Amino acid sequence: TLPEMKFTLGGLEELHDPRVKILYAIDENNRVLGVTSWMPTYDNNRIIGWTLDFMRHRTNSPNGIMELLIARMAERLRDEGLENPESAVEFMSLSAAPLAGITDICENSTLSNEDSSKDIQASQKPTIHGDSQSSNHHESNDIIVHTLEMMSDILEPAYGFKSLYFFKKKFQPTNRPVYICYLDSAKLAQISLAVTSSYLPETNPKQILEMLKTLKK
Repeated sequence: TLPEMKFTLGGLEELHDPRVKILYAIDENNRVLGVTSWMPTYDNNRIIGWTLDFMRHRTNSPNGIMELLIARMAERLRDEGLENPESAVEFMSLSAAPLAGITDICENSTLSNEDSSKDIQASQKPTIHGDSQSSNHHESNDIIVHTLEMMSDILEPAYGFKSLYFFKKKFQPTNRPVYICYLDSAKLAQISLAVTSSYLPETNPKQILEMLKTLKK
């Protein structure tokens, strides 16, 4: 059995926090069919948003039970805001889908950069192209994307990153990429292990590598 992921992904422990909202669905026999938890975001001691954290449902729950819970949360936040505008929140977040949507995000970023570059070139005098620093940046970016996509493909059967990504995408959210800032691309391997250790704190690098080998078979 693979360990549950931590870091940006909550577990059962967080459900005991009194600041966390819990929304669950029950049937006519009071049997719990599905559960979601929502983490508050504060600004100046005021809650300005709620982020989806924990999601669980029974294997035999009716289809659409999680969609129902998320929709009900949106309706509740809307109704609470209408009833008391001073406490209305600014956003409701479906949280992240780790290692998913990497290609889409990078392609959109590349297109945006190309458009910006064209606008600048159109408004300035001709310049000399072929900046080696820019070229190195793109090569480094391609390596990172390829590495993350490969890691996503290996872990997908176990953790379902892409399934989670497409599940959340059906709500038509506004996408916000998550970035990692680093100084030296030579340390990317160390960074990858550090991030993996954050999500799987009870495993060491050797266990992580063994897990990856098992999933690749």
